[in-house]
Amino acid sequence: MIQHQGRGAREILNTAPPPSGPNFASTPLSQLSRSLGVVHKDEISTLQFEIYQPPAARETDSDTSSQKRRRSHTGPETNAKSKFRRRRQPSETNSVSAASDSIKSQSSSHSRETTSSRGSVASDKSKFSDRTKWDVEQLSEESCWICGNQRTNLDVRHVIARKDPGFHDISSRGIVPFSHRGDKANAIPLCKRCHDGFDSVRPQVIILPADLQYFLDVEEQDFRERSENAQGTIRRRLLPSGDQYRAHLLNSRPTCVEEKYLNNLEDSDLPGGLYQAYIREDILGTRQHPIPLGKYDEPRIWHGSPTAMSMHFRHWHV
Repeated sequence: MIQHQGRGAREILNTAPPPSGPNFASTPLSQLSRSLGVVHKDEISTLQFEIYQPPAARETDSDTSSQKRRRSHTGPETNAKSKFRRRRQPSETNSVSAASDSIKSQSSSHSRETTSSRGSVASDKSKFSDRTKWDVEQLSEESCWICGNQRTNLDVRHVIARKDPGFHDISSRGIVPFSHRGDKANAIPLCKRCHDGFDSVRPQVIILPADLQYFLDVEEQDFRERSENAQGTIRRRLLPSGDQYRAHLLNSRPTCVEEKYLNNLEDSDLPGGLYQAYIREDILGTRQHPIPLGKYDEPRIWHGSPTAMSMHFRHWHV
């Protein structure tokens, strides 16, 4: 057992999982600087999930070996052409600079937090420039990252919401690698249904790095190094970026990730590492075709910040 300070990916595993899926801890923001407590390295390996695989669907010429577009399993397949959304073209005149985003986000970060009637934590999509939205949609083939459907209400959402009161704290401490929430590393394309489940006060869908143990190990090592070399001011925390996570997966080939998914990652030109979605409440199935809780489908590539994705769930009611 290892005891250390700081917050990170570890805290989301501090509570027992629900009957059919994982559960994650809820800790007030005021405790971000407190000790994580005791970490059991073998705790991750004890989690067991039933992996849901949607039924196979007709492949198209646009499918790649690294990442095939997911298809809806709740009804008959529709004409592929009708699924496609009209692509949003980047607008240079509406592009928001990083410095401007940072100033605006700071001025609005203390505004009162509100939630929608469905319990969704608001994420201001206007904080992303049109160029960022367009880039992110192309990375996902203009489909929802979770369910894979191409819908008219698909949009680029914030992983760490605009109204998150703790953003500037975790950014200044190096927990996330960006200083404004309009950064592309904080963006994920989701349809409205999946966004409601992802951004809910009590998340119905959770997304985590496929090799979560890697981040626990890096955090523990970084804490030891900062403690041993502490002289006056302690340096900022060093946490893996999306590129470093990808390099770890390809170089270390962790056994917790099936080799076929690592091979797909190696063959893919998409940036980022592998992430796994977990269904805590069935928001994607129907009465006739319910979806088992737990792991949903196979690990997928996401381009963004792995620590931002882990921190998204740090203070929701789970």
